[in-house]
Amino acid sequence: MISQEESSKKLCGFLTLQFVSFILVIVSFYFAIPAYSALPNTFPVHFDLSGTPNRWESKSWIGVLQLPLIQLGVFTLIAAVTFWSVYSPRSLAYLNLPQLDKTKALKLPDEKQKEIRLLGAGFTSMITLFTSLMFTIINYQLLRAETTGRISSMVWIIIVVVIGLLGSIISVRKLTTEVKRISGE
Repeated sequence: MISQEESSKKLCGFLTLQFVSFILVIVSFYFAIPAYSALPNTFPVHFDLSGTPNRWESKSWIGVLQLPLIQLGVFTLIAAVTFWSVYSPRSLAYLNLPQLDKTKALKLPDEKQKEIRLLGAGFTSMITLFTSLMFTIINYQLLRAETTGRISSMVWIIIVVVIGLLGSIISVRKLTTEVKRISGE
């Protein structure tokens, strides 16, 4: 069983991850807004693997803020699911967690259900952080390419993807082990 103190610590950790994710959303807007004046009337918005632009867009605020706005929408959606999974007892019926028989899980005592919901919230908080980081890096590199005409190295994106994949594998394994332990399987 998870104590009230442990539960509060986990919630504080999730809020920290959500806060950092939101800061990354703000950073994307911070990169985009000043870049508007530096953009030419037509700028590249997509590049092929060799770094050659293959899609162009006319200068507009929507064009510049498109990626940060999508990032804000994704952040809002995942953050809402995270908080819903913590505070709604019925969320367990809808969360798709590995090794979780939803029928059995809904018959568990409330404390065990809450523990499983907290695990799910932790996992979605990490997903929020990962997606926010990816969006921020892509936005920065795209704006840099649009203002300079050159695409920069994809090293940071590759590093974040590799770390994200490794983190996901480790997290899913830990999540699976914990769900089994809590549900008594």
